[in-house]
Amino acid sequence: MFRKLIKWLLEEPKEVDDVLPPVLPPRPESLPAPELSPKEQATAEGRPWVNVLGLEFDPQNPTVGSFELDWNELFVKQLLMSGFQGDTEEQIVDQWFQSICRHVVAETWEQVQADPANRVSRRDLGNGRTEVG
Repeated sequence: MFRKLIKWLLEEPKEVDDVLPPVLPPRPESLPAPELSPKEQATAEGRPWVNVLGLEFDPQNPTVGSFELDWNELFVKQLLMSGFQGDTEEQIVDQWFQSICRHVVAETWEQVQADPANRVSRRDLGNGRTEVG
């Protein structure tokens, strides 16, 4: 075997391309950056970010349910700077979410009360009686 190799090498000169396997084309210097998720993009840009990932509720009692939230550290820092408190990120975000829910309820109540069709009228009928309509 060794003699065959020597004979082959001593025969006529070989071109490098004949001896070596083909070379793959060079890789581009700068590969495109992988596509970032919205959370990663916001974090890279230094922006607070929060998103609702899911909602679950009991079909038998749709008033009982839960939301699954995702956030970045910058969102939690923003909440802390706004006065929300807690020992964990989850507690801080939960406090914020409860605040949002309370605000929605209060705003809805105010709108209901502002609607003239929903106003309750009272009329004193005398003798300690009142008509409500």
